[in-house]
Amino acid sequence: MTGPGPTTAASGASPLAVPAESAVAPPRYSGALPRATPETQPFWAALKAGRIDLPWCESCGRPHFYPRLLCPHCGADRLSWRTASGRGTIHTFVINHKPPKGWAGPVPYVIAVVELDEGPRLLTNLETVDPPTPESVHIGQRVMLVPRAVTETVTLPWFRISASVPMPAPATTTEADRAGNAAPVWLPGCAATIRRRRPLAAIVGAAESEVLGNLPQFSRLGLHADAARRAVADAGLKLTDVDGLFSTVAGPNELSEYLGLVPRYVDSTSVGGCSYMIMVRHAVAAIQAGYCSVALIVHGESGRSRIDTDLEIAPASPQGQFEAPFGTAGAPTTFSLPVARHFHQFGTTKEQMSHVPAATREWALLNPKAIMHAAGSISPADVMASRVVCWPYNLLDCCLVADGGGALVVVAADRAHDFPHRPVHVLGTGEATAHRQVAMMRDFTVADSSVLSGRQAFDEAGLGPKDIGHLMLYDAFSFTPMMFLEDLGFVGRGESGPFVAQRVTGANGRSVYATGPGGLLPMNTNGGGLSYCHTGRYGMFALLESVYQLRGAAGARQVPNLHVSIAHGPGRQFAAAGTVIMGRAP
Repeated sequence: MTGPGPTTAASGASPLAVPAESAVAPPRYSGALPRATPETQPFWAALKAGRIDLPWCESCGRPHFYPRLLCPHCGADRLSWRTASGRGTIHTFVINHKPPKGWAGPVPYVIAVVELDEGPRLLTNLETVDPPTPESVHIGQRVMLVPRAVTETVTLPWFRISASVPMPAPATTTEADRAGNAAPVWLPGCAATIRRRRPLAAIVGAAESEVLGNLPQFSRLGLHADAARRAVADAGLKLTDVDGLFSTVAGPNELSEYLGLVPRYVDSTSVGGCSYMIMVRHAVAAIQAGYCSVALIVHGESGRSRIDTDLEIAPASPQGQFEAPFGTAGAPTTFSLPVARHFHQFGTTKEQMSHVPAATREWALLNPKAIMHAAGSISPADVMASRVVCWPYNLLDCCLVADGGGALVVVAADRAHDFPHRPVHVLGTGEATAHRQVAMMRDFTVADSSVLSGRQAFDEAGLGPKDIGHLMLYDAFSFTPMMFLEDLGFVGRGESGPFVAQRVTGANGRSVYATGPGGLLPMNTNGGGLSYCHTGRYGMFALLESVYQLRGAAGARQVPNLHVSIAHGPGRQFAAAGTVIMGRAP
């Protein structure tokens, strides 16, 4: 990553010296190496020279990170480079105990989001006491840049906690402005778009793999094919009846070839685990427009066996340059970053969070297909006592890693009763995407895309949270459904911790979890990603459980008198979102 330096730099700034009083022997680096692009080369060249430079917009006068061709605030292309102070504040952090393969540095280590005094935030590592603990690292600590030369050509922006770094002068802009990403115009109010109470479409076929978990006998494509044939058969159709194909882990090109289909409409939306919620929305639109009549939405993933699966991160991508070099391999390291901020801002606790996997396990015990069906109950204390993976997540806070597949068949609403099973009506849908890298979140306690996606779905269905009797909220980790309870309006901002930690009296007179069997709000009734199955992109399985519940076919876990269910999930780390509100057909 050699090349020309920054185009311009502000005068009066100089590289920061590393103070001897806090010097720590640097660990040997063995992580992913970034590859600069033309837009980011000045940033990396400045680091090699011992400073941090930021692009500033000459039109709106604001800096941003990471470097881009256009200003993300106003869209202008008049940018110049200026040297930043190299000082900032810890905005949120995690302590990772499970490093990427080949990591040679100390373990555990800190991954932090630092808010620079100039406003933008960036993801980085911290030099800290050894070993770092939640007591030695905390939000609000002042930090300074300590550039880390890891090869002859690559220097990474590391930071060190330092009591000698003074606080910046009081800012005149809002926190959202200082974060480098102004609040979207639709927050906190979102105008209604469509007010429709009639069904948009109907789900008439639904199926997952017969067995979930460890399936080395299936390739990635084989898992897709197995799910597809089961869902089509469930609808009483043949594969040749399908004229709309929706898939992502296997794209429509290779899947249509594998299945011997020539569909007239395809969709390969790929924004993470919620892609399948978004595909339901797209299938509805395609059917209503007459582009297809039988839409097949398919998921298959060899998440455990890794057959025909590649997870390489391109080193020149924004993720490859500004996340991977800091030891973020593995979802626990990035899905956990919003949690500490929520703890800090609202007083949420690990003990409250631990009720989520405990409640979800109770549902899994009622589901014979759940991977953890026979594993027995767990308590919040068991969750907190399990080994630390990436603080604040312990092992039982984390989803399973499994092989599996699932599929849905969607048709027009007026055809709903032409099929073998009770149809499930699609009442409202939503989708949005707000960022890609977790460090770029506008507010770590709000998933903007979830707020917008949820409001679209509620507006389209003409319903609100009080009308929903069953929730399937994507639980890649114990905190994720807590965030969505708030984003979707089921509880107030900051109230998810006390809500999930409630114990209430169930119908049998016993104390039960608020979101567990017999609780206030049935949530993740299949056992969720925490105890049922998680292949990597879980959204399909959340949709399937909503369908089974609304069909009245959920067996021992059936929610009584259920009429409306919601399936909602994120794409990657709270980046995108998809929402589907479904209703039981008469």
